[in-house]
Amino acid sequence: YHLKYNKDPRGVRKLEFFLDPNDLNLLKKTIPNYSYDSIKIAILELIEIYKSLRSSIFPSEININKKAESLATDYLNSLS
Repeated sequence: YHLKYNKDPRGVRKLEFFLDPNDLNLLKKTIPNYSYDSIKIAILELIEIYKSLRSSIFPSEININKKAESLATDYLNSLS
């Protein structure tokens, strides 16, 4: 989020002061409790945040390997 908001990327203190409320809510979803399912959901939420940020930050010359992405997320989703 620091690159998206053009902020200094030293830590995550005070993110709530400059993040859009929607981005802050998305980030809160990445805080798991101590259950396996909660950790898995948090990781999947992180993946979605990464995918949304990379589209706005990466230059168009960067090739996204959709097949590898799909295989990795499918594997994570298959874990019980």
